[in-house]
Amino acid sequence: MLHSGAEKLIEVNVHDGVIDSLGQVDHDVVELRALIGDSQVGYEWFEASYFGACLSVVEAGFGEAGTAFEVLGDELKIQDQSFVHSVITWPRGEFDIEFAAVELTFTLLVVRIVRRLFAREEPPAASINQ
Repeated sequence: MLHSGAEKLIEVNVHDGVIDSLGQVDHDVVELRALIGDSQVGYEWFEASYFGACLSVVEAGFGEAGTAFEVLGDELKIQDQSFVHSVITWPRGEFDIEFAAVELTFTLLVVRIVRRLFAREEPPAASINQ
């Protein structure tokens, strides 16, 4: 049975998300930040702080400087007394985060306002100060 925040993690759709940062920030804390969503539902920053955690890079090449990583898929497994969040990325790379608990934060981006601005038939009135 899922608990300690893992039950919420299973509901997050990270497919096609772009990883902004991932790292072991303390001896037992891993943090992940990714931009998730699409133009239909909107975009949001997804931030996960994993506690009692250890980051394992399963496939070489993950985290190379200047390389964006798109999430192809993820899986959550129960292992002994902990959980494992496995993530496969593109163009290459896979990582696992073994953890005891996780806290999730979502920050909605205001894409709808931007979309409305560009959808206007006439540009907004502009004033030029001379």
